[in-house]
Amino acid sequence: MITAGAELDDITVRQIVKRDFPFLHSCHYLDSASVCPCPRPTVEAMTSFYYEHPLNYGVGDFGKSREVVRKVDEARATVAGFIGASSHEIAFTKNTTEAINTVSRGLVWKKGEGIVLTKLEHQSNVIPWLREAKQDDLTVFYLEPGQDGRVTPDDLEKVMKNHSIRMVAVTHVSNVLGTIQDVSALVKVAKQGGALTLIDAAQSGGRIPFEVSAIGCDFATFCGRKALMGPQGTGFLYARGDWLGKLMPLTVGSRSGNIVNQLDYQDQEPPHRFEAGILNTSGVIGLGESIKYLMELKLEEVTQRIRSLARLLVDVLCDIKGVTVHSPRTVEEQAGIVSWNIRGFAPRVVSDWLDKEASVAVATGHQGSKLLTQAFSTDGVVRTSVHWFNTSDDISALAEGLRRFLSSKR
Repeated sequence: MITAGAELDDITVRQIVKRDFPFLHSCHYLDSASVCPCPRPTVEAMTSFYYEHPLNYGVGDFGKSREVVRKVDEARATVAGFIGASSHEIAFTKNTTEAINTVSRGLVWKKGEGIVLTKLEHQSNVIPWLREAKQDDLTVFYLEPGQDGRVTPDDLEKVMKNHSIRMVAVTHVSNVLGTIQDVSALVKVAKQGGALTLIDAAQSGGRIPFEVSAIGCDFATFCGRKALMGPQGTGFLYARGDWLGKLMPLTVGSRSGNIVNQLDYQDQEPPHRFEAGILNTSGVIGLGESIKYLMELKLEEVTQRIRSLARLLVDVLCDIKGVTVHSPRTVEEQAGIVSWNIRGFAPRVVSDWLDKEASVAVATGHQGSKLLTQAFSTDGVVRTSVHWFNTSDDISALAEGLRRFLSSKR
Protein backbone atom coordinates (compact mmCIF):
# COMPACT_ATOMS: atom_id res chain seq x y z
CA MET A 1 0.00 0.00 0.00
CA ILE A 2 1.08 3.58 -0.68
CA THR A 3 1.15 5.94 2.26
CA ALA A 4 -1.82 8.30 1.99
CA GLY A 5 -0.86 11.90 1.37
CA ALA A 6 2.79 11.10 0.68
CA GLU A 7 4.39 13.57 -1.73
CA LEU A 8 6.22 12.07 -4.68
CA ASP A 9 9.63 13.52 -4.00
CA ASP A 10 12.90 11.65 -4.62
CA ILE A 11 13.05 10.29 -1.08
CA THR A 12 9.52 8.88 -1.14
CA VAL A 13 9.93 7.52 -4.66
CA ARG A 14 13.15 5.70 -3.75
CA GLN A 15 11.33 4.02 -0.86
CA ILE A 16 8.42 2.93 -3.06
CA VAL A 17 10.72 1.69 -5.81
CA LYS A 18 12.79 -0.30 -3.33
CA ARG A 19 9.65 -2.07 -2.13
CA ASP A 20 7.59 -2.48 -5.31
CA PHE A 21 9.85 -2.35 -8.40
CA PRO A 22 12.80 -4.79 -8.26
CA PHE A 23 13.64 -4.28 -11.93
CA LEU A 24 14.39 -0.60 -11.40
CA HIS A 25 17.32 -1.52 -9.14
CA SER A 26 19.15 -2.95 -12.16
CA CYS A 27 19.66 0.19 -14.25
CA HIS A 28 18.73 3.83 -14.79
CA TYR A 29 15.57 3.13 -16.74
CA LEU A 30 14.54 5.92 -19.14
CA ASP A 31 12.26 4.07 -21.55
CA SER A 32 8.83 4.13 -19.91
CA ALA A 33 7.32 5.31 -23.22
CA SER A 34 7.97 1.78 -24.48
CA VAL A 35 7.12 -0.34 -21.45
CA CYS A 36 6.96 0.04 -17.68
CA PRO A 37 7.59 -2.57 -15.01
CA CYS A 38 4.51 -3.70 -13.11
CA PRO A 39 4.34 -2.78 -9.41
CA ARG A 40 4.55 -5.61 -6.91
CA PRO A 41 0.78 -5.59 -6.09
CA THR A 42 0.02 -6.21 -9.77
CA VAL A 43 2.36 -9.18 -9.92
CA GLU A 44 0.91 -10.50 -6.66
CA ALA A 45 -2.66 -10.23 -8.00
CA MET A 46 -1.71 -12.14 -11.14
CA THR A 47 0.15 -14.78 -9.11
CA SER A 48 -2.88 -15.13 -6.85
CA PHE A 49 -5.04 -15.76 -9.90
CA TYR A 50 -2.80 -18.59 -11.10
CA TYR A 51 -2.46 -20.14 -7.65
CA GLU A 52 -6.00 -19.76 -6.33
CA HIS A 53 -8.44 -19.67 -9.26
CA PRO A 54 -6.73 -20.24 -12.65
CA LEU A 55 -10.03 -20.39 -14.51
CA ASN A 56 -11.66 -18.92 -17.61
CA TYR A 57 -13.66 -15.71 -17.41
CA GLY A 58 -17.36 -16.41 -17.97
CA VAL A 59 -16.95 -20.17 -18.25
CA GLY A 60 -18.08 -22.42 -15.41
CA ASP A 61 -20.84 -22.10 -12.84
CA PHE A 62 -19.23 -22.78 -9.49
CA GLY A 63 -17.79 -20.62 -6.72
CA LYS A 64 -14.23 -20.26 -7.93
CA SER A 65 -15.32 -19.46 -11.50
CA ARG A 66 -17.76 -16.83 -10.25
CA GLU A 67 -14.88 -15.24 -8.33
CA VAL A 68 -12.98 -14.86 -11.61
CA VAL A 69 -16.00 -13.14 -13.16
CA ARG A 70 -16.15 -10.79 -10.20
CA LYS A 71 -12.47 -9.91 -10.49
CA VAL A 72 -12.61 -9.22 -14.23
CA ASP A 73 -15.80 -7.19 -13.89
CA GLU A 74 -14.12 -5.23 -11.09
CA ALA A 75 -11.12 -4.57 -13.34
CA ARG A 76 -13.43 -3.33 -16.10
CA ALA A 77 -15.15 -1.00 -13.64
CA THR A 78 -11.75 0.27 -12.44
CA VAL A 79 -10.60 0.96 -16.00
CA ALA A 80 -13.86 2.72 -16.82
CA GLY A 81 -13.79 4.83 -13.68
CA PHE A 82 -10.20 5.88 -14.38
CA ILE A 83 -11.28 7.70 -17.56
CA GLY A 84 -14.79 8.67 -16.46
CA ALA A 85 -16.56 6.07 -18.59
CA SER A 86 -19.11 3.33 -17.92
CA SER A 87 -18.21 -0.36 -17.85
CA HIS A 88 -20.33 -1.14 -20.93
CA GLU A 89 -18.18 1.33 -22.92
CA ILE A 90 -14.93 -0.62 -22.28
CA ALA A 91 -13.72 -3.58 -24.34
CA PHE A 92 -10.45 -5.27 -23.39
CA THR A 93 -7.83 -5.71 -26.12
CA LYS A 94 -4.27 -7.00 -26.21
CA ASN A 95 -2.83 -3.56 -27.04
CA THR A 96 -3.58 -0.16 -28.56
CA THR A 97 -3.02 -1.47 -32.08
CA GLU A 98 -5.81 -4.02 -31.73
CA ALA A 99 -8.11 -1.36 -30.27
CA ILE A 100 -7.51 0.96 -33.25
CA ASN A 101 -8.08 -1.89 -35.70
CA THR A 102 -11.32 -2.73 -33.92
CA VAL A 103 -12.61 0.71 -34.89
CA SER A 104 -11.09 1.00 -38.36
CA ARG A 105 -12.35 -2.45 -39.38
CA GLY A 106 -15.60 -2.17 -37.49
CA LEU A 107 -16.98 0.86 -39.32
CA VAL A 108 -18.87 0.60 -42.61
CA TRP A 109 -17.15 2.97 -45.05
CA LYS A 110 -18.41 4.70 -48.16
CA LYS A 111 -16.29 5.43 -51.21
CA GLY A 112 -14.75 8.89 -51.13
CA GLU A 113 -14.94 9.44 -47.37
CA GLY A 114 -11.93 11.05 -45.72
CA ILE A 115 -9.76 10.25 -42.72
CA VAL A 116 -7.63 12.89 -40.99
CA LEU A 117 -4.41 11.88 -39.23
CA THR A 118 -1.31 13.83 -38.18
CA LYS A 119 2.38 13.49 -39.01
CA LEU A 120 2.90 12.85 -35.27
CA GLU A 121 1.19 9.47 -35.32
CA HIS A 122 2.75 6.15 -34.42
CA GLN A 123 2.36 3.83 -37.38
CA SER A 124 -0.20 1.79 -35.46
CA ASN A 125 -2.52 4.77 -35.88
CA VAL A 126 -1.64 5.10 -39.56
CA ILE A 127 -1.44 1.63 -41.11
CA PRO A 128 -4.98 0.51 -40.11
CA TRP A 129 -6.45 3.61 -41.76
CA LEU A 130 -4.28 3.25 -44.86
CA ARG A 131 -5.56 -0.30 -45.23
CA GLU A 132 -9.16 0.88 -45.10
CA ALA A 133 -8.33 3.66 -47.58
CA LYS A 134 -6.93 1.13 -50.05
CA GLN A 135 -9.81 -1.30 -49.69
CA ASP A 136 -12.69 1.18 -49.65
CA ASP A 137 -11.32 3.99 -51.85
CA LEU A 138 -11.00 6.51 -49.02
CA THR A 139 -8.74 9.56 -48.81
CA VAL A 140 -6.24 10.13 -46.00
CA PHE A 141 -5.20 13.66 -45.00
CA TYR A 142 -2.34 14.58 -42.65
CA LEU A 143 -2.08 17.60 -40.35
CA GLU A 144 1.45 18.98 -40.03
CA PRO A 145 2.70 19.85 -36.52
CA GLY A 146 4.18 23.29 -35.94
CA GLN A 147 7.53 24.11 -34.41
CA ASP A 148 6.00 23.45 -31.00
CA GLY A 149 5.18 19.86 -31.99
CA ARG A 150 1.43 20.41 -31.98
CA VAL A 151 -1.30 20.49 -34.60
CA THR A 152 -3.91 23.23 -34.56
CA PRO A 153 -7.72 23.17 -34.65
CA ASP A 154 -7.54 25.81 -37.40
CA ASP A 155 -5.64 23.44 -39.68
CA LEU A 156 -8.19 20.72 -39.02
CA GLU A 157 -11.03 23.13 -39.72
CA LYS A 158 -9.54 23.93 -43.15
CA VAL A 159 -9.51 20.24 -44.07
CA MET A 160 -13.02 19.72 -42.72
CA LYS A 161 -14.40 22.59 -44.81
CA ASN A 162 -12.94 21.34 -48.07
CA HIS A 163 -13.48 17.60 -47.79
CA SER A 164 -16.00 15.00 -46.66
CA ILE A 165 -14.34 13.70 -43.49
CA ARG A 166 -15.70 10.62 -41.69
CA MET A 167 -12.96 10.10 -39.08
CA VAL A 168 -10.38 12.22 -37.27
CA ALA A 169 -7.84 9.97 -35.51
CA VAL A 170 -5.11 11.75 -33.57
CA THR A 171 -2.60 11.00 -30.86
CA HIS A 172 -3.01 12.63 -27.46
CA VAL A 173 0.71 12.57 -26.60
CA SER A 174 3.42 12.18 -29.23
CA ASN A 175 5.52 9.08 -28.56
CA VAL A 176 8.57 10.95 -29.94
CA LEU A 177 8.23 14.55 -28.76
CA GLY A 178 5.98 14.05 -25.75
CA THR A 179 3.85 16.98 -26.91
CA ILE A 180 0.30 17.11 -25.61
CA GLN A 181 -2.26 17.82 -28.31
CA ASP A 182 -5.33 19.92 -27.58
CA VAL A 183 -7.61 16.99 -28.29
CA SER A 184 -10.70 18.64 -26.80
CA ALA A 185 -10.41 21.48 -29.32
CA LEU A 186 -9.73 19.07 -32.18
CA VAL A 187 -12.72 16.93 -31.23
CA LYS A 188 -14.94 20.03 -31.15
CA VAL A 189 -13.93 20.99 -34.69
CA ALA A 190 -14.40 17.41 -35.92
CA LYS A 191 -17.87 17.21 -34.37
CA GLN A 192 -18.90 20.50 -35.95
CA GLY A 193 -17.95 18.98 -39.30
CA GLY A 194 -19.90 15.79 -38.62
CA ALA A 195 -16.88 13.52 -38.21
CA LEU A 196 -16.18 10.75 -35.73
CA THR A 197 -13.12 11.03 -33.50
CA LEU A 198 -10.58 8.55 -32.14
CA ILE A 199 -7.89 9.53 -29.65
CA ASP A 200 -4.77 7.38 -29.43
CA ALA A 201 -4.08 7.54 -25.69
CA ALA A 202 -1.28 4.96 -25.68
CA GLN A 203 1.17 7.49 -24.21
CA SER A 204 -1.17 9.76 -22.27
CA GLY A 205 -2.87 7.03 -20.23
CA GLY A 206 -1.07 7.04 -16.88
CA ARG A 207 0.90 10.25 -17.56
CA ILE A 208 -1.79 12.94 -17.71
CA PRO A 209 -5.51 13.00 -16.90
CA PHE A 210 -7.88 11.63 -19.55
CA GLU A 211 -11.58 12.31 -18.99
CA VAL A 212 -13.81 11.15 -21.82
CA SER A 213 -16.59 13.57 -20.89
CA ALA A 214 -14.24 16.55 -21.02
CA ILE A 215 -12.65 15.47 -24.31
CA GLY A 216 -15.87 14.36 -25.97
CA CYS A 217 -14.32 11.76 -28.32
CA ASP A 218 -16.22 8.85 -29.80
CA PHE A 219 -13.36 6.38 -29.32
CA ALA A 220 -10.14 6.23 -27.31
CA THR A 221 -7.49 3.51 -27.30
CA PHE A 222 -5.14 2.63 -24.44
CA CYS A 223 -2.06 0.49 -23.84
CA GLY A 224 -1.68 -1.40 -20.57
CA ARG A 225 2.08 -1.96 -20.57
CA LYS A 226 3.19 1.67 -20.93
CA ALA A 227 2.54 4.41 -18.37
CA LEU A 228 -0.41 2.51 -16.88
CA MET A 229 2.22 0.02 -15.63
CA GLY A 230 0.02 -2.94 -16.52
CA PRO A 231 1.01 -6.37 -17.84
CA GLN A 232 2.18 -6.83 -21.40
CA GLY A 233 -0.55 -8.01 -23.74
CA THR A 234 -3.21 -5.74 -22.23
CA GLY A 235 -5.05 -2.68 -23.48
CA PHE A 236 -8.57 -1.43 -23.92
CA LEU A 237 -10.95 0.41 -26.21
CA TYR A 238 -13.36 3.09 -25.04
CA ALA A 239 -16.40 3.58 -27.28
CA ARG A 240 -18.86 6.31 -26.37
CA GLY A 241 -22.45 5.38 -25.59
CA ASP A 242 -23.78 2.64 -27.84
CA TRP A 243 -20.93 2.66 -30.35
CA LEU A 244 -19.77 -0.81 -29.29
CA GLY A 245 -23.17 -1.98 -30.47
CA LYS A 246 -22.66 -0.40 -33.91
CA LEU A 247 -19.16 -1.64 -34.75
CA MET A 248 -18.59 -5.00 -36.42
CA PRO A 249 -16.36 -7.14 -34.16
CA LEU A 250 -12.78 -7.56 -35.33
CA THR A 251 -12.75 -11.24 -34.33
CA VAL A 252 -15.72 -13.55 -33.79
CA GLY A 253 -16.14 -16.93 -32.16
CA SER A 254 -16.98 -18.45 -28.83
CA ARG A 255 -17.71 -15.93 -26.07
CA SER A 256 -18.37 -13.18 -28.67
CA GLY A 257 -21.45 -14.89 -30.04
CA ASN A 258 -23.59 -18.01 -30.04
CA ILE A 259 -24.80 -20.31 -32.78
CA VAL A 260 -28.52 -20.00 -33.54
CA ASN A 261 -28.64 -22.81 -36.07
CA GLN A 262 -26.40 -24.34 -38.73
CA LEU A 263 -26.72 -21.21 -40.86
CA ASP A 264 -26.67 -18.38 -38.37
CA TYR A 265 -25.25 -17.01 -35.14
CA GLN A 266 -26.03 -14.10 -32.83
CA ASP A 267 -23.52 -11.61 -31.39
CA GLN A 268 -23.30 -11.20 -27.65
CA GLU A 269 -24.16 -7.84 -26.16
CA PRO A 270 -21.32 -5.31 -25.91
CA PRO A 271 -18.65 -5.29 -24.70
CA HIS A 272 -18.39 -9.10 -24.79
CA ARG A 273 -18.88 -9.34 -28.55
CA PHE A 274 -15.41 -7.77 -28.87
CA GLU A 275 -13.70 -10.28 -26.58
CA ALA A 276 -13.85 -13.48 -28.62
CA GLY A 277 -12.33 -16.61 -27.13
CA ILE A 278 -10.83 -16.56 -23.66
CA LEU A 279 -9.54 -13.30 -22.22
CA ASN A 280 -6.02 -12.74 -20.99
CA THR A 281 -7.69 -13.08 -17.61
CA SER A 282 -4.63 -12.66 -15.40
CA GLY A 283 -3.50 -9.70 -17.50
CA VAL A 284 -6.85 -7.95 -17.20
CA ILE A 285 -6.88 -8.49 -13.44
CA GLY A 286 -3.31 -7.15 -13.31
CA LEU A 287 -4.24 -4.11 -15.38
CA GLY A 288 -6.99 -3.28 -12.91
CA GLU A 289 -4.51 -3.54 -10.03
CA SER A 290 -2.00 -1.28 -11.81
CA ILE A 291 -4.63 1.39 -12.36
CA LYS A 292 -5.65 1.14 -8.70
CA TYR A 293 -1.98 1.67 -7.84
CA LEU A 294 -1.86 4.81 -9.99
CA MET A 295 -5.07 6.08 -8.39
CA GLU A 296 -3.52 5.61 -4.94
CA LEU A 297 -0.52 7.63 -6.07
CA LYS A 298 -2.98 10.27 -7.37
CA LEU A 299 -2.65 10.99 -11.06
CA GLU A 300 -2.33 14.73 -10.47
CA GLU A 301 0.76 14.06 -8.35
CA VAL A 302 2.12 11.73 -11.03
CA THR A 303 1.63 14.37 -13.72
CA GLN A 304 3.34 17.07 -11.66
CA ARG A 305 6.30 14.80 -10.91
CA ILE A 306 6.67 13.88 -14.59
CA ARG A 307 6.73 17.58 -15.48
CA SER A 308 9.35 18.29 -12.84
CA LEU A 309 11.55 15.45 -14.08
CA ALA A 310 10.99 16.48 -17.72
CA ARG A 311 12.10 20.02 -16.91
CA LEU A 312 15.30 18.70 -15.35
CA LEU A 313 15.85 16.31 -18.28
CA VAL A 314 15.42 19.02 -20.92
CA ASP A 315 17.68 21.43 -19.02
CA VAL A 316 20.42 18.81 -18.65
CA LEU A 317 20.31 17.82 -22.32
CA CYS A 318 20.29 21.41 -23.54
CA ASP A 319 23.35 22.09 -21.40
CA ILE A 320 25.47 19.45 -23.17
CA LYS A 321 27.30 20.74 -26.21
CA GLY A 322 26.50 18.77 -29.35
CA VAL A 323 23.06 17.62 -28.23
CA THR A 324 20.07 18.74 -30.31
CA VAL A 325 16.78 18.45 -28.41
CA HIS A 326 13.71 17.99 -30.61
CA SER A 327 11.06 18.06 -27.89
CA PRO A 328 9.70 21.41 -26.67
CA ARG A 329 11.37 23.10 -23.75
CA THR A 330 8.04 24.18 -22.28
CA VAL A 331 7.30 21.13 -20.17
CA GLU A 332 3.69 22.12 -19.49
CA GLU A 333 3.06 21.22 -23.13
CA GLN A 334 4.64 17.77 -22.96
CA ALA A 335 4.36 14.58 -20.94
CA GLY A 336 7.85 13.40 -20.07
CA ILE A 337 9.04 12.07 -23.43
CA VAL A 338 12.13 13.85 -24.78
CA SER A 339 13.89 12.99 -28.04
CA TRP A 340 17.28 14.21 -29.18
CA ASN A 341 20.36 13.53 -31.28
CA ILE A 342 24.11 14.06 -30.90
CA ARG A 343 25.63 15.58 -33.99
CA GLY A 344 27.93 13.15 -35.76
CA PHE A 345 26.78 10.02 -33.92
CA ALA A 346 24.11 7.51 -34.84
CA PRO A 347 21.51 7.07 -32.08
CA ARG A 348 22.34 3.36 -31.68
CA VAL A 349 26.01 4.16 -31.05
CA VAL A 350 24.99 6.51 -28.23
CA SER A 351 22.50 4.11 -26.66
CA ASP A 352 24.89 1.15 -26.76
CA TRP A 353 27.56 3.17 -24.98
CA LEU A 354 25.12 4.44 -22.34
CA ASP A 355 23.91 0.90 -21.71
CA LYS A 356 27.35 -0.69 -21.37
CA GLU A 357 29.27 2.13 -19.72
CA ALA A 358 26.68 4.03 -17.67
CA SER A 359 23.89 1.48 -17.07
CA VAL A 360 21.39 3.91 -18.62
CA ALA A 361 18.57 2.42 -20.72
CA VAL A 362 17.16 4.60 -23.53
CA ALA A 363 15.36 3.97 -26.83
CA THR A 364 16.64 4.69 -30.33
CA GLY A 365 15.37 4.66 -33.90
CA HIS A 366 12.21 5.97 -35.51
CA GLN A 367 9.93 4.71 -32.71
CA GLY A 368 7.30 3.68 -35.26
CA SER A 369 6.87 7.36 -36.19
CA LYS A 370 8.97 7.74 -39.31
CA LEU A 371 6.67 10.39 -40.78
CA LEU A 372 7.98 12.63 -38.00
CA THR A 373 11.49 11.43 -37.18
CA GLN A 374 12.83 11.25 -40.73
CA ALA A 375 12.99 15.05 -40.62
CA PHE A 376 15.46 14.83 -37.71
CA SER A 377 17.79 12.05 -38.84
CA THR A 378 17.89 9.12 -41.25
CA ASP A 379 18.64 6.92 -38.22
CA GLY A 380 15.88 8.32 -36.04
CA VAL A 381 16.41 9.72 -32.56
CA VAL A 382 17.50 8.90 -29.05
CA ARG A 383 14.38 8.91 -26.89
CA THR A 384 14.43 9.36 -23.13
CA SER A 385 11.20 9.09 -21.19
CA VAL A 386 10.53 9.62 -17.49
CA HIS A 387 7.73 8.43 -15.24
CA TRP A 388 6.96 9.11 -11.60
CA PHE A 389 9.28 6.28 -10.47
CA ASN A 390 12.35 7.97 -11.92
CA THR A 391 14.52 10.23 -9.75
CA SER A 392 17.09 12.94 -10.33
CA ASP A 393 19.70 10.16 -9.95
CA ASP A 394 18.59 8.68 -13.29
CA ILE A 395 18.91 12.00 -15.08
CA SER A 396 22.25 12.72 -13.46
CA ALA A 397 23.49 9.31 -14.62
CA LEU A 398 22.38 10.14 -18.15
CA ALA A 399 24.13 13.52 -18.09
CA GLU A 400 27.35 12.09 -16.70
CA GLY A 401 27.22 9.25 -19.18
CA LEU A 402 26.81 11.61 -22.12
CA ARG A 403 29.72 13.77 -21.00
CA ARG A 404 31.92 10.70 -20.67
CA PHE A 405 30.76 9.47 -24.08
CA LEU A 406 31.62 12.76 -25.77
CA SER A 407 34.94 12.96 -23.95
CA SER A 408 35.86 9.44 -25.09
CA LYS A 409 35.18 10.35 -28.73
CA ARG A 410 37.40 13.44 -28.87
